[in-house]
Amino acid sequence: MTRFTAASAAVAMMLLSHPGFAQQRAGPSQGTAQLQQVASFEHQVTGVTVSTDGRIFVNFPRWTEEVTQVIRFDEKVAPQGSYLNDVRFSPDGRHAYLTDAGAKGALVVVDLQTGRARRVLDGHPSTQPEKDVVVKTDGQELRRSDGRGVEFAADSVALSHDGRTLYWKALTGRTLYRITTDALENPRLSEKDLEARAEPVAETEPTDGLWIDRRGRLYLSAIEQDAVKVREGDRITTLVQDKRLRWPDTFSEGSDGTIYVTSSHIQDMSWFKPEAGPRLETQLWRIEETRARQ
Repeated sequence: MTRFTAASAAVAMMLLSHPGFAQQRAGPSQGTAQLQQVASFEHQVTGVTVSTDGRIFVNFPRWTEEVTQVIRFDEKVAPQGSYLNDVRFSPDGRHAYLTDAGAKGALVVVDLQTGRARRVLDGHPSTQPEKDVVVKTDGQELRRSDGRGVEFAADSVALSHDGRTLYWKALTGRTLYRITTDALENPRLSEKDLEARAEPVAETEPTDGLWIDRRGRLYLSAIEQDAVKVREGDRITTLVQDKRLRWPDTFSEGSDGTIYVTSSHIQDMSWFKPEAGPRLETQLWRIEETRARQ
């Protein structure tokens, strides 16, 4: 869950120079892959991205190059209560697609050439939490000390490798949805017509992150099971399950096809464990498949 807010500090760490960088041996994992720890942190890390030259950044990347574009969202795009979350970029670099997991779920489409942004599927069932879903971790319902559960709207998002189809789902939800990006990018489509093009794809489980690799496989962060699952066709299998993978959060892919994932330990936060305090150790992992890549 990578959160973007006006108050968020732009914290970036190039891992190869970070003191927490570690190359540890893969521990015991279930599934067809093993986890290899890349780095550990004494604070919460959620997002990860890998540059084309192999540099790995966590949380909010602040590249060494000069900032070339700043896009500001007004209240029509990000109203009060918004929780702008994960983002995917079109292969041609012309558009960005974000999820809003806040009080009223939506998608945000940004034209990177003009800087214009539009809020779409605002309040549509596909972007809202599913009322019958209760997130569980460690075999128990995950609730704050006041009894409130975990209710996040559209959060997980993935873009097909060709950039033609966007997939998303609510964190507090099981239904995976998709829509063509040409529909999202068409400002002339009415909201009603756009809503008609959002279609359910599969019933899954509560997830925080999604990713589609170059082979077209859809990765799902199975937050209730300390696992990463993969959807190929209509079949979902467990790629890796490991108790160290507490709340698998965000994915990224290296130029060599290696998949990285953060474990953000959200269930261990003081929101849910007041006795835990503010310090929270988190990790970045590399997924190493035990069978040969195809």
